[in-house]
Amino acid sequence: MMLLIKQIAEYYALRCVAWVVDILPYRIALFIGWLNALLIFYIFRFRVGMAKNRLRQIFGNKYSNWQLYRIAWKSYCNIIFSAIEMIRLHKMTLEWTASVTNFSPIIDNIKKHTLTGKGAIIAVPHMGSWEMAAVACQLAGVKVFSVAARQKNPFTDEYLNQLRRSTGLETIARGSGIMRDILRNLVAGKTLAILPDVRMRTEAISVPFLGGVANIGGGMAAFARHADVPIFPCIVTRKGWAKHIAIGHEPVWPDKNLSKEDDIRRMTLIVMKYVEDAIRDDPSQWFWFNKRWILDPVQKTESSPDEMSQKN
Repeated sequence: MMLLIKQIAEYYALRCVAWVVDILPYRIALFIGWLNALLIFYIFRFRVGMAKNRLRQIFGNKYSNWQLYRIAWKSYCNIIFSAIEMIRLHKMTLEWTASVTNFSPIIDNIKKHTLTGKGAIIAVPHMGSWEMAAVACQLAGVKVFSVAARQKNPFTDEYLNQLRRSTGLETIARGSGIMRDILRNLVAGKTLAILPDVRMRTEAISVPFLGGVANIGGGMAAFARHADVPIFPCIVTRKGWAKHIAIGHEPVWPDKNLSKEDDIRRMTLIVMKYVEDAIRDDPSQWFWFNKRWILDPVQKTESSPDEMSQKN
């Protein structure tokens, strides 16, 4: 009973915040978010030390102590701004996204490919407003779907899925049977939007990343190989508060001359190299505050059904 009460309280608190964010003009909503970020980052210092230590781990003495704080600060602001943009997904239109983004060249390439009747995968790491990339594609006429982890709070989980569905974006919940659902959509000519820079809790694919070794799920590449569709790596960055730039790289195609294992590893390595290069180019754009640190060692425990699908 106490858990249910807590979940309901959290849900209504979120809805109150969302109501305020929703009724304000976009830039004023961002300003309110910036004020909250200022309070949480500089007063409560939520995970600031953790983010700074991670940056030092990756970049050594390249940046001064003050520069590390600035990078972490910009990264935290981006998280808050992206959350605000997610709440406002239902208000986004094709005209509005065109006014704040330059995604057209990437969208055009994906649309040109999907005209062949084949689906595609767009790999968008935790940089800039990653949710906006999928929504911009959907609004421009690309049939996009995504995979979302279930939130611990079922009320919050349903609310977030409602926000995504409000744009026409189809969301598949992680769990058993996910591989079948994803392949069915890809074969039907739809585009999967996926976050490639997620650490798996159990052993998957070891990828050199940011000077260490990341344990990355093979699901993205496995989906591409099984459905014989390309992966479009896309890097989204935020310029200032409200402008969004996207850089698309050459599509990564499966190579059926290779074994399944070698091909999945090859495609994963290529995509993650693009991600690493983008992080090193501008570390303030990446999500340094994730509880599941990408370079943490693998835990030798039994895989959950959704993580098994990521491996295969």
